[in-house]
Amino acid sequence: MTPLPVNGLETLPRYSAGSHELDGITTPIVLSANENPRGPSPKAVAAIQDHAADVHRYPNGNPEDLKAAIIDRYDLAAHQGEVILGAGSDEILSLLAKGFASAGKTVMMSQYGFLMYPIAAKAAGAEIQSIPEQNYLADVEAILAAVTEDTALIFLANPNNPTGSYLNQTEITRLYQGLPDHVLLVLDGAYSEYVDRADYSDHHDLVASGRVVVTHTFSKAHGLAGLRLGWAFAPPAIADIYERLRSPFNINALSIKAGIAALADQTYLEETVRLNAEQRARLQQSLAELAINVLPSVGNFLLLDFGSREAASNAEKTLLKGGIIVRGMTGYGLPHCLRLTIGLPEENTAVLQALKQIAP
Repeated sequence: MTPLPVNGLETLPRYSAGSHELDGITTPIVLSANENPRGPSPKAVAAIQDHAADVHRYPNGNPEDLKAAIIDRYDLAAHQGEVILGAGSDEILSLLAKGFASAGKTVMMSQYGFLMYPIAAKAAGAEIQSIPEQNYLADVEAILAAVTEDTALIFLANPNNPTGSYLNQTEITRLYQGLPDHVLLVLDGAYSEYVDRADYSDHHDLVASGRVVVTHTFSKAHGLAGLRLGWAFAPPAIADIYERLRSPFNINALSIKAGIAALADQTYLEETVRLNAEQRARLQQSLAELAINVLPSVGNFLLLDFGSREAASNAEKTLLKGGIIVRGMTGYGLPHCLRLTIGLPEENTAVLQALKQIAP
């Protein structure tokens, strides 16, 4: 008899990342993974190069310099909580599920939430509960109505991937206030840097309650996806459990140095956000003129609704012929949609030229 996995892990779905390669094309236009098309700050690149020769040494297992840079950049000293670090925010999400959900408990998410949420929940032995959305927006009333004594944790991306929608400050506060004390609310802010709406908040202030965690990543706006660096602001008691669960050296030495350098280059980040907003508006208008339904978005990506699986498939094939890789949404239960990362101006021009071929 061979060893058997626990908790039915053999049925756990595998996460499938956005593709970066295209047969026959050396340098395709990759708009499938919501990466920063500008790449990282030159200061972050320089920091990596400056410390590359030191990778034979173990990293600092608790890099207070990086934590201090995060606290300073996000003005976290004004709030009660602690910074925790992970190999991307994915690791933080997974370990929070492991630490605060278990067999017999339920982890809740919105209908079109990030695909790592059910994987994290099931890996912890918990059940996942998906709450229907209203017009591709998380439904606070439905979430609150579904909470039971068995609800251990709620994952809520704000802004949400892949829809690009967000809940405003009032709605998040209403959700938090309506939850019982035993429920841990995890607000996933992977795309928060891109939001330019006055009614949006990271809600770091809610961490002081002891039952809210806000996660972030360096993979998106900071352009460090390849280094796998994420962080979260968490209540001390939650942070303590996380620190006990994580591996001793869960983030590498180069990511620490690059993260500090990226945080110090606010000019580069601001230009990234400005360019994204400009190109997001351009694509939304141009795609609408092509009669392609584009959902409102505050992130660095757009969800394109083609109305049917066949139409979405044809659009994806047309883009692939033009050397452009986007993300199919069948895994999210949206087979009629494609997710398009907002690229550089010339990349977006290529997208529009390709999609003109299928315009009615």
